[in-house]
Amino acid sequence: MRGKSGARRSGAAALLGLALATLVGGAAAAFPMASPVQSTTASLVSPGYTTVAETWRGQAACLTAQDASLAPRLAPLLVPPTGGGVTARIAGFDLRDQSPEAIAAFRALTRRLDKAIAKGKVSAPYSPCQDVTCALSTLVGPELAPRMLLLAMQYGYMTSDLGAEADRRWTARDLDLVLAALADLPQDWFAPADGRYRILLHRHTEAAIRVGAMAPSAGFLVALAGEGYPGVLIADGWDRINSRERRVVMVHELSHELQRKSPSRWRSAWRKAMKADRALSKATATPSSVSIYADTETGEDFAESIATYRYLPALLQTRAPSRYAFLRDTVFRGVEYLSETGCRPEPRMTIAGLATDIADR
Repeated sequence: MRGKSGARRSGAAALLGLALATLVGGAAAAFPMASPVQSTTASLVSPGYTTVAETWRGQAACLTAQDASLAPRLAPLLVPPTGGGVTARIAGFDLRDQSPEAIAAFRALTRRLDKAIAKGKVSAPYSPCQDVTCALSTLVGPELAPRMLLLAMQYGYMTSDLGAEADRRWTARDLDLVLAALADLPQDWFAPADGRYRILLHRHTEAAIRVGAMAPSAGFLVALAGEGYPGVLIADGWDRINSRERRVVMVHELSHELQRKSPSRWRSAWRKAMKADRALSKATATPSSVSIYADTETGEDFAESIATYRYLPALLQTRAPSRYAFLRDTVFRGVEYLSETGCRPEPRMTIAGLATDIADR
């Protein structure tokens, strides 16, 4: 059995013989693959599995297809306003009659290239393209372009190595997986705000530096989300796990981003829910956490619980009924994933709206 683990730096940590990677003072949340954990070493109240990613087998209610059609989702975002759109010259392209959102996304996705052109380091591409889809397709190819635009315009994530430095470019298949993970969650958690975009890039070297040296027993780093930068860094361990595991890891990291934007009352309520579940666990001699990783720190408990609520809801409901209720009522706004019929269309909920809702409680 393979396991995944991680923690924030508070000194070297070990749990059931599992060495956990650690990070500096709350600056980031890492997700490394770890050494195997034998289930026979777990006590009666141990979660048993190292992470939710290790546990999930790919079945859940209301999953979004990984290869869902892009055109119907992207087209409404590209429609210019009535009376005419925006004209701009960006990265060597003369773009005309484009929506302001499309112009902003293209500018973010090509910012690094545009600066290099302005400094004379590279030549501007010659192309008759006058719309952002055509222009970006010229630069990164017709498969990546619509996916990158959708991630930027709908979710606020900048995924292009032409926008910021990256160790390598995404594949279309992996961007489909990222889009599926985002669609598995309530919409508008991560909508663009004031033209600012979060990064979602392969930065293997930077991720390793932020985590620091890992003991051989700690395995290999997959991804991390941090407060020192907006977004998620993908590490080289990403290539060593399968697509099912990547989907859960992505939801885990997205949950860290949501948590960091939440008000303090939310975090206080989460700790109370954890306390209630642990009291029940002690009384019944049953596990209260969904994974060993969840036991390492409150933030990891939250991220692992979000992933469990979405992909293994019955497990969370059984082990942690107080945390399940909090996520159902506050984070997922009443939407449950226990069955296909229970996945009602979710209300649109922004982080600002979530903060207002919690403040009213």
